[in-house]
Amino acid sequence: MNFQKFNIINEGGAYGHIMHPYEDNSLTFKDIKNIITQFFNTDPSFQATEKMDGVSLLVTWKNNSIRAARNKSHLANYGQNSLSPAELKDFFSNKQGNYTAFYDALHALNIAFNASKELVNKIFCNGRRFLSVEIIYPGYTNVIKYRDKKIIFHNIYEYDIYGVRLYDETYNMNALYNLLLERNLLRQNDFEIIKPNILSFDKNNLNGLKYDYFIRRIDTLYTYNHLTEDDVFASIDKVHIKDFFIEFGKFIIESSIGLMTDKYINKIPTEGLVFEYNGKTYKLTGDFRKYLKQWQD
Repeated sequence: MNFQKFNIINEGGAYGHIMHPYEDNSLTFKDIKNIITQFFNTDPSFQATEKMDGVSLLVTWKNNSIRAARNKSHLANYGQNSLSPAELKDFFSNKQGNYTAFYDALHALNIAFNASKELVNKIFCNGRRFLSVEIIYPGYTNVIKYRDKKIIFHNIYEYDIYGVRLYDETYNMNALYNLLLERNLLRQNDFEIIKPNILSFDKNNLNGLKYDYFIRRIDTLYTYNHLTEDDVFASIDKVHIKDFFIEFGKFIIESSIGLMTDKYINKIPTEGLVFEYNGKTYKLTGDFRKYLKQWQD
């Protein structure tokens, strides 16, 4: 089975944290200007996806059954200590929070995978590879309260015997998604299995005046502090860069077309979006929380 390799977009669980750009002290002012340009150029090769407020889980198919991982020990020895649905439930039994989302989602995936287990086993190589999924569950709320159950497929990673990710072995999940689509298996136990929501942008909003405005703000920050664009932004008070990215993030999110959240509320920003720059994954989150009460009421 052929896979297309590319980078993952995800966080939480056995993964690390996705940074805001202002959290990466290695970025220069020139890098920030390049990020601005990346959004305004609307290059077809550049993709940003909607950041949902779900919970993350790694899943695999080992010995003809669904298994899950929430930490490195579950990934080691090619998933030998990964968790069955019952073990996952026990894993969270003494922890705070509503973890029914994990258990129910794992059961839904087990039904879908079991219906195509021969091909699914080839994809997961009996526990060597794990799929990153994000679970949207009405009973589990981080910040945004969703109304539908969804399982979002991200990408598939391969791990070595120690549970260390092989960064050169990253696979697109399309082969697995398309297999389930062809066999009408994308809806299981009230869950809908979906892909990440790739966004487009309103070109009327992303105009030259706005571009010049954001570039001038960055130019002013480094020239006022007697720096150059090749200096790292960590050379100045970080609050200025954070304030910039909150404003920039809010503008970009409000310029996005096709937000899943829009079907619930009209033009209220979602949690944010995720994008890549120079091989790293970043997120933009505008000041969306002030809209939540209106939406959730």
